[in-house]
Amino acid sequence: MKTLREFVESGELLVVAHRGASLNAPENTISAFDRALAHGVHMIELDVQFSSDKHPIVFHDETLGRTTEGERQIGEMPLTEIQDLDVGSWFGESFKGERIPTLREILQHVRGKAFVMIELKPPAAEDNWRERVDIIVEEIQRVGMDQFVLCGSFHHASISYLREQYPEIGAAAINIPGSGALPSQLIAQTGAHAVVLAIEELTDDVVADIQQNNILCGAYSADSIEQLNFVLGLGLNIVVTNTPSTIMPLLQA
Repeated sequence: MKTLREFVESGELLVVAHRGASLNAPENTISAFDRALAHGVHMIELDVQFSSDKHPIVFHDETLGRTTEGERQIGEMPLTEIQDLDVGSWFGESFKGERIPTLREILQHVRGKAFVMIELKPPAAEDNWRERVDIIVEEIQRVGMDQFVLCGSFHHASISYLREQYPEIGAAAINIPGSGALPSQLIAQTGAHAVVLAIEELTDDVVADIQQNNILCGAYSADSIEQLNFVLGLGLNIVVTNTPSTIMPLLQA
C-alpha cells in the first residue's frame, strides 16, 4: 500500500468516507467503516472524543442522546462504561449492539486497507488540547500508521502544534464556515499540508487562491452526481462523501 504522501503525489483523487458509509450504517462504527471499505474508498474519516480516563474513542458528539441512549457528557464516562453503550439500534434493528470503538481498534482494523483521517475535535475551555494531540499521535505511532494518517481540525492551534511537534504526521486545516479565510492564509497560519472546506465555500476567489498557490484541498460533502461533478470540475484533490455507495461506482465506471 502506498503511503499517503505517495498517493497524493501520484495525482489520484482521494475519496474520503465521512464517518464511514454513514448513510448505510451507524456513523463512526466498524460496520460503517467496513461498508465504506467494501465500496473501495481510499480513506475513512472519523471523530475522536476522550473518555474520562483519557482513552481516545471514535465518537462525534460531546453528549449522548443522538446515537445512543442517555444524556451524559461522553467525557465524564470511563472507557468501561462507554463500551457498554449501544450505538447501533438508533439506525436499525440489524445494528443493535454496535459498540463505540477506540481509536486504536479502528487504526488496527483499517491498517493496510485504507488511509485514515482523524478529526481532532475543538476542545472545551478546560481541556488540555496539547495532551490530547499527544495521546492521539501516540496511538497512531503505536499502530505504525504514521505515514497513512491525516489529522484535521477546525481548531487550528491543534494543527499548528501537530506540525511543530510531529512533522511526519499529515495535517489538514478545516476552514471554519463563514470565517472568510482563504486557503493560502490557513496554510500560512498553521503550516498544514492541506485545507478542507465546505462545498458552499468554493467561491471564485477561493478556487483561484487554491489554483494559484497549488494547494492540496478537499471539499465536503459530495453526496450526489451533481456535487461530485462540481468538485471534479474545479480540479480538487480530495472529495469527502457520506455516500460512497453512490460516488465510487461513478468514479470506477
